[in-house]
Order: sequence, then C-alpha cells, then structure tokens
Amino acid sequence: MKRDQDAGAAIQRYLRAVAAHLESAPDASKRELLRDLESHIYEALEARGAGEDPQPADVEEVLAGMDPPESFARRSEMRPRPAGGAWALLVSLGTVAFATAILLLGLGVLPFWIPLAVFLAGQLAALAIGVAAWADPLGKAAVTVSAGMTVCVVLVLIFSV
Repeated sequence: MKRDQDAGAAIQRYLRAVAAHLESAPDASKRELLRDLESHIYEALEARGAGEDPQPADVEEVLAGMDPPESFARRSEMRPRPAGGAWALLVSLGTVAFATAILLLGLGVLPFWIPLAVFLAGQLAALAIGVAAWADPLGKAAVTVSAGMTVCVVLVLIFSV
C-alpha cells in the first residue's frame, strides 16, 4: 500500500510542476492538459504491466520519458492568434471586390450610389471588426486598410463633384 501512495505522489508532483509552468494558460486549457497528461502516464504504466499497483520504479521510468515540466511553459505562451483580424481584412478586401463587381456589372443600369453604399458599409464593418481585434496584427492591418480606402474614396467623391 505504501508503494502505491509513493507512486501516486510522484505523479502528482510531476503534474503540479507542469501546472506551475502553465500560469499564463487559460484555466480550461490547463485542466485539459493536466487531465491528458495524467491519463497518458497511467496508460504508459498499464502498458508496462504495472496494473492497479504501480511501483515507484515504474513511475520513475515513465516520468523520465515524459517532457520536462518546463517545456510546457513555452507551449502555453504560443497561443493561437484571434481570428478576428483575419476576418476584418477579408471583409475589407472582399467588399472592394464585391463593390467593384456590382459597379462593373451594373454600369448604366444601377445608380452609382448602390456600389458606393455596399463599399462603405463593408468598410465600416471591417473597421469595427478590426478595432475589436486590435490585439491581432491583422486587426491593425484591417483598420489601416479599410480606413485608408474609405478616406481615398471619400476624397475622390469630394473632388469629383
């Protein structure tokens, strides 16, 4: 019975050490990773034939084959970028293409203000999404692109009248 407690204590020490290096990770991600690691450790012990009562030597060997706890700190820092910036840029550039298509296909049929309204509405939406995703570099790019294009179109309209 004492051996089983020692083995379990070694596993818990490893998991606590990993958790200490995951302080910047979101709580849900941290819990999921720790649960997966614990499951992996017990599966490795079972594969070694340790069964219900793993010996400390078995646990030490399995833990020696695991990544060191410090390596998980680098993984938690590499969070995926929010997708908002990419969407903002896509809306901005897609609006230009869509408004241009409406303008070219509707030449002589549609009034000029329809593609202009589509363009301005799309750029306003891209601007709002980009501001919401300001932390993402693509969010900043989308704000810059949509604001720049909108200013250019407004200036052309002002000076063409």
